Amino acid sequence: MVYVDPYWDRFVWKTIDTAPKPDLNDTSVCRYLLGFIPTDDIEEYVSDPAIFISVIWWEPKLQGGIWTTDAGLACQPTHWMALPDAPTQTGEK
Repeated sequence: MVYVDPYWDRFVWKTIDTAPKPDLNDTSVCRYLLGFIPTDDIEEYVSDPAIFISVIWWEPKLQGGIWTTDAGLACQPTHWMALPDAPTQTGEK
C-alpha cells in the first residue's frame, strides 16, 4: 500500500470539474487556484507550457458562473491545482 501525504496531494493537477466553486458568502474554501488554460496553439505549448498557467477563481455571479483569470478575463481552464501556503514571517532577513 502506498501512503499519499494529503499536503503534497494538493500540488497535483486535477481536472477542472473537481475544482471548488464556492458562492460569494462561503469563506471556508480557498477562492484562488492555479489554472491550466491551454489554447489551440500547439507550438507555444511545446516551447513553454508554463505560459498556460494562471491564478484563477470562480465568479458565481457573472454570467451564471464563470472562471476568471488574474487578468480579469473569462477563461476555460482544463485543470487546477491548489496554491501553496503563504510564507510565514520568521524574522530572518
